[in-house]
Amino acid sequence: MVFRHDVDLFGLPRVEGHMEIPPQGWVLQGVTITNEHLDLKLKTFKQNLPDGRVCVWLIAVEATLGMPEQHVYVAKDYPDYSCEYRSVLAHENKHVEINRRVVHSFADRMRKALEDGVAKTNPLIFSSRNVMDSQITGFLYYLMRPTRDAMHAELKQENGALDTPAAYIREHAESGCKNWFPNGVPAYAKRR
Repeated sequence: MVFRHDVDLFGLPRVEGHMEIPPQGWVLQGVTITNEHLDLKLKTFKQNLPDGRVCVWLIAVEATLGMPEQHVYVAKDYPDYSCEYRSVLAHENKHVEINRRVVHSFADRMRKALEDGVAKTNPLIFSSRNVMDSQITGFLYYLMRPTRDAMHAELKQENGALDTPAAYIREHAESGCKNWFPNGVPAYAKRR
């Protein structure tokens, strides 16, 4: 996890790569950016056919699914280790945990989708003898896309449940912090 505490409340919406949208009337207090990564390494055997096509057998496929990095931002408007800072960090850590748990829970389903797809399509026939491993990898990504889309939908749903007005209000009330405004902006940030 890469922790950032160098962007203010006004800069958080401009941080690239996040999909968080605060509820209407609220501001982003923190952001978690995650990049789920799926990497495939292939071992193939290719045989040229007399008609110019190529037959490709997948001998081995090594798939790695994970989140190499998650970037967690807490607005620099919150003083280090203030109540509000700790509350926002705790919220963002919930996002980190959801991301790790969901990706981990989909690992077996992704493996099954890949294994089933390879079992049904091996060997692969390509129309050109100049078939590249990237074309084969692209096809394997295509086989796993429905499962990967389901994983992304679950990530969106579970993370979205944390980012509702009701959840924010509950978290703020439970935090016991004294400097929250109703929309989540700390009193000291409004004074600018």
